[in-house]
Amino acid sequence: MTKCDIKNYLENIYNVPVGAVRTRIQFGLERSDSREVDVLIIFRWGRGSNKKRNHRNQKIKQPDYKVAYVQLMEVVCQWSANIPSIPPTFTAAGEQLSVVPSFRYLGSILSEDNTIDNEVQNRIKQASAAFGRLRRRVFQNKNLHLRTKVCVYQAICITTLLYSCEAGVTYSRHIRALEQFHIRSLQRILGITWRDRVPHSEVLSKTNCRSIEATITQHQLRWLGHVVRMPSNRLPHRVLYGQLHHGRRSAGGQKKRYKDQLKTALKKCRIRPEALEDAAADRNTWRQLCRDGTQMLEEERTARRQERRLRRNTPTVAVATATTYTCPTCNRICGSRIGLFSHQRTHR
Repeated sequence: MTKCDIKNYLENIYNVPVGAVRTRIQFGLERSDSREVDVLIIFRWGRGSNKKRNHRNQKIKQPDYKVAYVQLMEVVCQWSANIPSIPPTFTAAGEQLSVVPSFRYLGSILSEDNTIDNEVQNRIKQASAAFGRLRRRVFQNKNLHLRTKVCVYQAICITTLLYSCEAGVTYSRHIRALEQFHIRSLQRILGITWRDRVPHSEVLSKTNCRSIEATITQHQLRWLGHVVRMPSNRLPHRVLYGQLHHGRRSAGGQKKRYKDQLKTALKKCRIRPEALEDAAADRNTWRQLCRDGTQMLEEERTARRQERRLRRNTPTVAVATATTYTCPTCNRICGSRIGLFSHQRTHR
């Protein structure tokens, strides 16, 4: 299983329940099971895989070998929440492997609920550790130019923070957590705190950086164009265009799929989905289109934040009303509506 496989197949690409006996996916995957499955982790063995399996079977006998042995599994399934949870059983070299809610593989954390909540926290932790190691030597070094500090930050911290973000199904809570770390790190590089009351848009402008939302959107669109240009026999291309023959999504609010994430990214960058394949056919054209779209996204995001800040800081002036309350019987003018109501009781 390669890093490319784990990056692109572990998210909610197919999040539909499939009640299947001999369920067949369009790109050729077959399974025989009477239960429902929510998530499929798909990968393919390369040449010499049997020899590698035997080597891993010998290595796993060592007591200090704590890595989860996922290479044994051709397809890993999470059972649907609609039925009682029965942990699957896997054995290697005669020993039963423990079933855990999450584990680390190729630098990423895989969770049983197929979300990236744990992965986002892990990315923030790793990026924060990298920032802390370079804080005195680089970011607080007065002999280095600001541009040099920002280049080091983007090359090390941002790369660590957004590792494998191309295939992540992000919600607003994930973007918010990543943005908080991003702004906090840039503030430390600039030597300012929240007490200085410097807007986030100004922090990004001073450091010539983009927001995390725009960066993730560009990475996902670039990866989408790369998968579209792949030959039709490549596994990433087949997974992206594959469809389930049976099953349907339940009514009500649905989990966000990877395809929904891509449609949202295309909409943000003003790219029509029906023109995706023609636009992504040329690498340079697609790269420029993604760059222009994310630049437009960043400008609109900055304009919205400035408008909200201006509306929040502008004092509201109460407009005096010229409403008069006149008694229809004696034409007496009262000061309020309740006063008029009390006065009318005297005419009864």
